[in-house]
Amino acid sequence: MDADTGKAAPLTLGHEFVGVVELAAVDGTGPPAGTIVVPDVVFGCGSCWWCRHHEEGLCPDLSVLGQQIDGGLAEFVAARASRLVVVPKRVPVMHAALAEPLAVAVRAARAAGGLTGRGVLVIGGGSVGQLMARVARATGAHPVVVIDPSPIRRGLAVKMGVDAALPPDQIDAAAIHFPERGIDVVIEASGAAGQPRKAAGMARRGGTVVLLGVSPHPESLDLLDVVLHEKTIRGSAAHMYDDDVQVAIDLLASGSVSAEGLISSCVELENAAEAFCQLATGDDATIKILIDCSPTSPTRIRCPE
Repeated sequence: MDADTGKAAPLTLGHEFVGVVELAAVDGTGPPAGTIVVPDVVFGCGSCWWCRHHEEGLCPDLSVLGQQIDGGLAEFVAARASRLVVVPKRVPVMHAALAEPLAVAVRAARAAGGLTGRGVLVIGGGSVGQLMARVARATGAHPVVVIDPSPIRRGLAVKMGVDAALPPDQIDAAAIHFPERGIDVVIEASGAAGQPRKAAGMARRGGTVVLLGVSPHPESLDLLDVVLHEKTIRGSAAHMYDDDVQVAIDLLASGSVSAEGLISSCVELENAAEAFCQLATGDDATIKILIDCSPTSPTRIRCPE
């Protein structure tokens, strides 16, 4: 399938979805019809330096299903057959719908250089922040602390195994949970103004900061602190189907990472607008709303010939 990089609104949204193959590729490059899969949503040009080095998400002509190309908020969607990640039967379909944001967390862990044996602070307790904390615990990080203003989301993080969850006005108190050398890795997943600078300041000497949250406003950093204390600051966003999405599915399949508490409700496609309005209210108890695009099954994926 050729990415339609020039497509503008209106287009079909949806880059976090799971579906069933309705029409398999005739050349046999993908799974057969009836297979539950998570599609690759990242489309590079295929010929630039980044695409040739398996970094399609950094392609200057990047397109993403649901953002520049018609996505999964529909009964049918076209996907690349060879890049469909098969969902094992033991993974609930509703949980597989979270594979994309979980892949964001997986990639962030890789961007940090791995989390095993390292102390991790996650700023932001939304869906990505919650999954980030769960990936950290699953891969051997200790301690893991979450910062979020919502008591509900802090409670969920603690229920799912983090060592502590604190409100933003107590972020400086997080240091007591990392007494030996300080915070090895700080993950900024909130996108709130001023948090990148705060994240960089919280990291220990020689520590790592991974920036996941995005903000429309310019941010500043204390460069003297970063340079003299040799801190590493990484951005992370462009997950890949094999390195990140496949790993996300494997984590769900093994039970190493749970989707418990993240799916607030499920509505039919005709009620999608109301679901978006509910998310826009900022209700702390609402983290993810799934949209069922078919009366009998999840979104069908139609593989082009």
